[in-house]
Amino acid sequence: MPNINEVITAINMIKNNLTRINLYFLEKRSSGGQPVFKSYTPLINTRLNAELGNACLDYLSTVLTGKEIVDFDPLCYAEDTVETINSVEIPCLTPMLEAMQAGSTQMLNFDQVSPSKTIGYCLTMTGDSGQSISIFKKYSYTKVLRGTKWNMYFHEGALTKFEDNVISIDERADAILFDGYIYVLNRYYFESFFSYTDCYHSVLESALDELENQDLIEGFELFKASCVDKNKIAKKFTKIMKENGLQTFLDNMERIPDIIDEYDLNITFRDNKLIYEDETNLPEILKLLSNDFVLAALDGRRYESLKKKPI
Repeated sequence: MPNINEVITAINMIKNNLTRINLYFLEKRSSGGQPVFKSYTPLINTRLNAELGNACLDYLSTVLTGKEIVDFDPLCYAEDTVETINSVEIPCLTPMLEAMQAGSTQMLNFDQVSPSKTIGYCLTMTGDSGQSISIFKKYSYTKVLRGTKWNMYFHEGALTKFEDNVISIDERADAILFDGYIYVLNRYYFESFFSYTDCYHSVLESALDELENQDLIEGFELFKASCVDKNKIAKKFTKIMKENGLQTFLDNMERIPDIIDEYDLNITFRDNKLIYEDETNLPEILKLLSNDFVLAALDGRRYESLKKKPI
C-alpha cells in the first residue's frame, strides 16, 4: 500500500504531464441476481478537458495532504485519516472497469442514460508515463437541467432559456482508485456506489455458518435471527472476521468465564458454549467476539474499546 506522500507525488506528476482524461457515466442493472454495468462516454472539448482534470487533481492533492493512510474500518473512522481497501476486495469494481474499458458507448445526449439506473460517474486522468488515477462520484440525476424545462441563465443582462440539457459536475470525489487501492473519501457514498453493504452481509453469512459449525452458541437459531438483514451487525461481523476475532475466541476459550466475571457481562458461558436467550445478550456477545475488552497500562482500569491499534 503506497504511503500518502507517494500518492500525492503521483497526483502532481500526472497533473504536470496530463495527456488524457476519460469521463464515464455508469448504469447498474441486475441480471440473474448479479450486477451488470454499462458505461457512457461523452466527448469533452479540449479546454474543459484540461480545466476539469487540473481541478480534480488539485482537489485530490489538497484533501490528501496531511492525512494518514489506514485500513478501512467498517465501524469506526478516525479524523485526519484516509481509509483504503485493496481493490480486489470490492466485487463490483472489476465489472465496472470492464464496462468502462471494453464496452463504453459514446454518449450523444442524456436521454441515452436511464435516470433510475445511473449510479454516478468515473473520471480517469492519465499522465504521459501511463500512470493514471480515477475518481468516483455518486451522482444524482437531478443535477441534469433539461432544456425542455424553464431552466434559465443570465446572458447580456437578460434571462435566457437553456435550449440544451445541462449537467453539473465538480472536482470532488467519494472514492479514488490508484495503484490497486481504493481510497475512501466519503464512506456513505462509497458504500452506495460500490454496493459495499452487500459485502458486509456476505461476510455475515459466512461468519454465522462458521459459528454454527463450531457449535459455540446455544440457542443459535434465535441468535441468527437477531443478526440477519441488519447492516450494523453485518459491519460488526465484517470487522470481527477481518481481525480474526473468531479464531482468537476459539484459542482463548478457557479465559471466557473470567472475562465475563471481570467485566460483569450479561452472558452465560456453559459447557464451552455462549448461552443466547434474547437480544439483550447480543451486544455483549459481539463485543466478546470482537475482543473489545482491554486493560489500560497506565491506570490498570478495564475498558471497552471499539477501535484498537496494535503496537
